Amino acid sequence: MIPPEVWQRNVRRMYLWRGLTMMHFFAGALVPFFTDWGGLTLPQLFYLQAWFFFCIFVLEVPTGAVADKFGRKASLICASICLLAATAIYATGKGFTRFFIAEFIWAASNALASGADEAMVYDSLKACGEESRSKKALATLASFDIGAIAIAAPIGSLIAMRWGLRAPMALMLVPFSLGLLVCLTLREPPTEEEGVK
Repeated sequence: MIPPEVWQRNVRRMYLWRGLTMMHFFAGALVPFFTDWGGLTLPQLFYLQAWFFFCIFVLEVPTGAVADKFGRKASLICASICLLAATAIYATGKGFTRFFIAEFIWAASNALASGADEAMVYDSLKACGEESRSKKALATLASFDIGAIAIAAPIGSLIAMRWGLRAPMALMLVPFSLGLLVCLTLREPPTEEEGVK
C-alpha cells in the first residue's frame, strides 16, 4: 500500500508545476516582442492568436486520449516538452511562419495539460482519501496561474528594458525546464477503474 504522503506530495508538486509553467515573462512585453522584435504587423499578431485558440480547440480531444491511454503524468510530461519546444522556437528566431509553428506546439502543450492537471490533483487526493478537499485544491491550482503571471509579467518587462525584447522569452526556458523536472517526480495515481479492479 502506498502511503498517503506520496499522493499529498503529488498535489503540492502540481501547484509547483502550474506556477513554473505559468511564469510567462514575455507577457509584460507581448506586443513589442511580436511587432518590434519579431517583425510582425498587428493583423499578423491577431491571426497568430486566432490560430492558437483554434489549435487548442481542435487538439483538445486527441490530446485527451493521451492522458486516457498513457496516464496523466505522461500527458503532463508531453505538455512540458511541447512548452519548452515552442519557447525555444520563439526565442531563437523570427518570422510569421516560425511563430505559426510555435503557436501550434504551444497550443498542443495547453491541450495536453488541459484536464490532466486537474485530474492528477483530484485522483491524488482520492488515492489518499481526501477527495473532500478537491474543490479547495483545484481552486488553489487555478490561483497559481494568476499568481505566476502577476509575478512574471512585471519582471519580464524589466528584463526586456534591460536586456532586450527576446530576453523574457529566452528566460522562460528556465522555469519551464524546472516544470518538466517536477513532472518527472510525479506518481501516477490510480484511476476510478483501477480502484474498482
